[in-house]
Amino acid sequence: MSYAIEKNDKRCENIQQNAINLGVMEKVKILNGEINNFINEIEKPNCIFIGGGLTSLNLNDLIQYLPRQGRLVINTVSLQGMEIINNLHKKYGGEIIR
Repeated sequence: MSYAIEKNDKRCENIQQNAINLGVMEKVKILNGEINNFINEIEKPNCIFIGGGLTSLNLNDLIQYLPRQGRLVINTVSLQGMEIINNLHKKYGGEIIR
């Protein structure tokens, strides 16, 4: 099961339509709200993808839910977001792809 956690109603609709179009809707559970409201209710992930809102998240809390070889994928376009990613890279290692 994949979980999509999104606080914007319209984006939840877009996620649902994309999942339907790709034929994977039965494998995606869309949760509308803040991630902190759901993190204890979902299965532990082996990958977390962050597509926005990076500066408002407590990433250290999210990272604790990943297994040792888990993957954190972050998309950012801002300099502030890149600074956060660079600091995470220094602390945890990994690979940055631009």
